[in-house]
Amino acid sequence: MNYQNTSKELIVKYTKELKLPALKDCLEDVVREAMQRYENRKYIRIRKACFPQMKYLHELVKEELPADGRGILPEAKTLNFIREGRNIIMYGNPGTGKKHMAIGLGIKACMEGYSVFFTTVPHLLTLIRE
Repeated sequence: MNYQNTSKELIVKYTKELKLPALKDCLEDVVREAMQRYENRKYIRIRKACFPQMKYLHELVKEELPADGRGILPEAKTLNFIREGRNIIMYGNPGTGKKHMAIGLGIKACMEGYSVFFTTVPHLLTLIRE
């Protein structure tokens, strides 16, 4: 039995005890709307993050990453660095997968409920000057 079924059974039980049949009758609609709003918030966070493209971690060709990138990726995918308040700084030659990795991690963070702002160093410097 999963958490959602257990919660639903408890709500139904308590609505019977409290003699609130109207709540029991509209439970499915309320849960459906809440789930839809939860999903919509994920995509709103992605849109607000200002990603230049949609690139996902599962599309990343790990064999083409430099050794440093391959080494940090498994730990970075856990998003523990966010929970611990740490940053990741990606540097290296053009075309080595830094932006793909950063966008993929950002999208994953958005899907897990974190707010993200994606930018590049040149764009950040322009924002600071302005």
